[in-house]
Amino acid sequence: MHNSIHYVATYAALERYDNTRDSRALLDRMIRHAESDPQYRTRLDTWLGQGGTVELRELSNASGHDLNSLTHFNLVDAIDSAHLHRFDPQPLKDRQDALNA
Repeated sequence: MHNSIHYVATYAALERYDNTRDSRALLDRMIRHAESDPQYRTRLDTWLGQGGTVELRELSNASGHDLNSLTHFNLVDAIDSAHLHRFDPQPLKDRQDALNA
């Protein structure tokens, strides 16, 4: 799964932000979980291809995190946002720098 174009693009989008190390770690834990659970892998593959906030929250909870934790909520939001912007032609930071110039 680490070679899925959607995973690679989502991970790259997360790298555009300075404070997403923990979100990348959560995404990696989800990928490792998928490697040992075929049903979870199918769901994660579907999410990687189609997205969906609710599905992502359920998938992230299955990897052992507390959905009620604000920290976890923020990590999942960062992954969800990066996934939405995974194929943006220009990194958001570059756009913000251009606006501030």
